Amino acid sequence: MAMGRPRLGRTANVDVPVTPELKQEFQDACNEAGRSMTDVANELFALWVAQRQKAPKQQPLPLMDLKKAS
Repeated sequence: MAMGRPRLGRTANVDVPVTPELKQEFQDACNEAGRSMTDVANELFALWVAQRQKAPKQQPLPLMDLKKAS
């Protein structure tokens, strides 16, 4: 996959609230790999969508209550 930002006209902003720690870990991992966060996020979204399209349709799992899980 090409490095850099997506071509103009093919962008979409996705606002996803994550913990500051998770964002920092993601940013550090991208920097370590020499990749932009945008490129890695695009690849992760594409991979997730492709896997969902291959998988048999299932009922979505209920959201986990992280406070109860810890």
